[in-house]
Amino acid sequence: MDDASRTEFTVEDATLASGVAPEKVQHLLTAFSCDENERNTSFTGLSEINITNFRPILKMRGGSYILPQHFSLLEAIYETPFFWMTQDAAYRPRASTNRGRFTESFVAGRLEAIFGTTRVLRNVEIYKGKNRFTEADVLVLYGDRAIVV
Repeated sequence: MDDASRTEFTVEDATLASGVAPEKVQHLLTAFSCDENERNTSFTGLSEINITNFRPILKMRGGSYILPQHFSLLEAIYETPFFWMTQDAAYRPRASTNRGRFTESFVAGRLEAIFGTTRVLRNVEIYKGKNRFTEADVLVLYGDRAIVV
């Protein structure tokens, strides 16, 4: 890929640009691309699943690929493996728990870096009267403001 603005590329282009073996490049492209026959039939409204969120690369006739929006691939690489893991019914509960733990820990860490550890509280139970109402996984108290995650 000699032109950074070029959106159409081949396995060979991606291999040369990345230094990654062609087989690995092909696996990644297969996992994150829609082929020419994909019709996105599950996308029937704005709140429905859009397959291009999980497979943002378009495979063209002749073997080339198009990535219309670079950020879409980065987002898919982050999000999609969780859905692959939940296809295993036995592992599904653990995958969900681990995703929640990771998200909580990551968010708390980023907020602590900004607001300091003394202002960021984790797993705060919130009561309505004497009854437990909900839990804030992460709560930031800063001046007269509260950020609840």
